[in-house]
Amino acid sequence: MREADHGGAAGLRLSGVGWRGRLPGSRGGANVALAGQTILVVEDEPLIALDIVEQFKAAGALVHTAHSVRDGMRLADHPDLSAAVLDFGLSDGEGSALCERLSERHVPFVLHTGYSHVHEVCRSGLLVPKPAAPEDVVKAVEKLLHG
Repeated sequence: MREADHGGAAGLRLSGVGWRGRLPGSRGGANVALAGQTILVVEDEPLIALDIVEQFKAAGALVHTAHSVRDGMRLADHPDLSAAVLDFGLSDGEGSALCERLSERHVPFVLHTGYSHVHEVCRSGLLVPKPAAPEDVVKAVEKLLHG
């Protein structure tokens, strides 16, 4: 998995998702739809988190990852945060406090969850129901940021 971080394409795992951009380091440049954006991904399922993070990196974003409400709350205060992707049901509780913190800071977020009932404060986010392709999650964030 680390090969992609070093500019090489060997070992890049896309989990069956069609690659629409260019591989990092390939001629023509990488897909940079989110260049300069800092995205927080809060997801407690490691493989889902990894796939989403890789898609954001491919789109040019800087990504911070949390796997719990506690870590997500700490990272939600990052001064350069542009947007976030939140799972509602995390290993240490529901993501309501995260939704509230992001809303207070006017940070747009995507709620990527399999839950049908979420706290009222989370309804200000854009819902992308699980399961969803990582590229669909990235497109939802692009929509929030670029209209």
